[in-house]
Amino acid sequence: MTDSNPSSIDFPSPPLQAFPISAVDVIVEEGPHSLWEAHRADIEAQWTLEKQANHHLFDGPILLQETITQRDDRLLTTARMTRFSTLLWWRRQQDRAKIRLLFGAAIPVSTDGSAILIRMAAHTANAGRICFAAGSLDPSDVVDGYCDVMGSMNRELGEETGLDVSKARGLGQLSAAYSNGRCIVFRAVYLPWSDAEILDRVTVHMNNETLSEIDAVYAVKSDSWSSLANSMDDLTRVAVQSVFSGR
Repeated sequence: MTDSNPSSIDFPSPPLQAFPISAVDVIVEEGPHSLWEAHRADIEAQWTLEKQANHHLFDGPILLQETITQRDDRLLTTARMTRFSTLLWWRRQQDRAKIRLLFGAAIPVSTDGSAILIRMAAHTANAGRICFAAGSLDPSDVVDGYCDVMGSMNRELGEETGLDVSKARGLGQLSAAYSNGRCIVFRAVYLPWSDAEILDRVTVHMNNETLSEIDAVYAVKSDSWSSLANSMDDLTRVAVQSVFSGR
């Protein structure tokens, strides 16, 4: 069965290469997502198995893309609400040429020049993965029919690490990269604290959570992050390289 509303992809930039953007516009459309309409039975069956394997998973509402286009230095997308189970089902599919998942990451950088990464806890859908604080776009990010991707980036950083973007002494270039059906929008957030201060802040936040989404935090430099690369996905590696190259 094919999707009733296939995604449009028009990216002149090649995959797995960071490119600068000025903005990302996400228009939230009404109605069910085309993946849910086309594959509901399979999605529900897969969710039953996922839930049996990990009872901590929650099938909450998220936004997935229907179309995404790069025009000059902007990303233009449409998205619809669906359930987290749709994303988990889609992640297991072999044909992921269409970009369905757009997410944002505010990347903390310390006064020591380190990028701050986290490891996802065992009870999450990304157990053991080392990444930046990020997550699916959700209803709390939607304002007047548009999704606030920058707000989502800042929210996820605060929820997962306790770090506050409003304390930043500067922001890096907004950039994007895509691969295998996913698109990351990211920028460096230059915080006014050392490695030790940031690691302490994040550890305190992590330990105060009833069920923290993360179980470790790392401060990595340009010459040391590769030791963790095998536990990162490809887009995290691209974003790390971009931050350290100053792009």
